[in-house]
Amino acid sequence: AVAKTAAAAGVRACERSLATKPIDLDPSGLFKDKGLSERYDKFRPKLPTVLVETIVNKLMGGRRPGLWLDVGCGPGNSTQQIIGYADKIVGVDISETQIEVARQKVIHPSISFTTGGCDSLPAEDASVDVITAVQAAHYFDLPAFFSEVRRVLKPGGVLALILFKSPKCTSCPILGAAHRELDTVLMGYGTTALHRYYIPNYTTITLPWEEESPVTTESHVGRHVIEHEMEVRWTMEETLNYLLSYSMTTQACEERGMTMAEWREWMREFYRERGVEGEGEETWVHTALMAAVVRPN
Repeated sequence: AVAKTAAAAGVRACERSLATKPIDLDPSGLFKDKGLSERYDKFRPKLPTVLVETIVNKLMGGRRPGLWLDVGCGPGNSTQQIIGYADKIVGVDISETQIEVARQKVIHPSISFTTGGCDSLPAEDASVDVITAVQAAHYFDLPAFFSEVRRVLKPGGVLALILFKSPKCTSCPILGAAHRELDTVLMGYGTTALHRYYIPNYTTITLPWEEESPVTTESHVGRHVIEHEMEVRWTMEETLNYLLSYSMTTQACEERGMTMAEWREWMREFYRERGVEGEGEETWVHTALMAAVVRPN
């Protein structure tokens, strides 16, 4: 009964927080805690190689990128997946903490990391072949970002926004249902922009050039949407660790005056109250979605 009351209170708290959440929340403040950056690095899914290869082999027509910008790179999870596919790769993030973790973890002669915002990309005019933003675009000032994309992306270059949908448990219906309910609670602590862009799977974002030239097989111009599923096996402990890597978790703890350890136990009790008792491995499916556009020549 106590856990059910806490869960209901959590939902009510989310509703109150949504009413006051600013649209333009400064994303640099979300990852000041190095622990969150390290959890993000350890427990978040990696950028699938198939999407990287789709960008290079299909959208770029097999041309090797000279310069690839990974904007909102976080601790370098996505950036390291690009190694070998471009001559020079630059990871950019507004959070100094994220960049610190990335520099310590990803060391390769083709990669560099720099602190910066999406509104001031570190590149000359018409000098970039590929720009990716993995699980990041919903934090951006999109008009400012797209203005910079138009400035730095070469004709024939690719812009790709990639997100990971909330994972689904496919092996245990009870856990799957409980997770969907908990995910709704957690999403309540997200920014208004997260609700505007991420939850609708970026369908509410109009990419540069996608309306200027309809998609054609010959020119690869227009909006391309590609999805890729990845299967993982998680214990309950690993499931909780993944949820603790959400930026919304930090927001929830701040708003409810809880430590991470207390929030972890609250989530565990949330599952228990819904009949999830086991600690063994279950099967989860992550879906990566890519919305991409090629700049017309």
